[in-house]
Amino acid sequence: MLPFPLPHDLADSFAAVGWGRPELYLDRTIRDGISSFAKINSDELNTGLSQLQRDLETGVWDQQYGYLRQQDQYDAGYCFVYSSVA
Repeated sequence: MLPFPLPHDLADSFAAVGWGRPELYLDRTIRDGISSFAKINSDELNTGLSQLQRDLETGVWDQQYGYLRQQDQYDAGYCFVYSSVA
């Protein structure tokens, strides 16, 4: 198993795509490509998105997590599993 730190400019849209760019989660086309968003109750999703929007607009998100925007990669726990057949 090999760790796979996610690059800052990750092009694929899956759950951790916005680790350093949380505004991506406000984009419905991004969310529609992430299966975990489909499993969230719509009221809870809307509440969470509203809070994220507020935190981004007021700078709260950047105060708490802005250091993530400066990182080149982030270990979200993804791994490559490989096998060799002899």
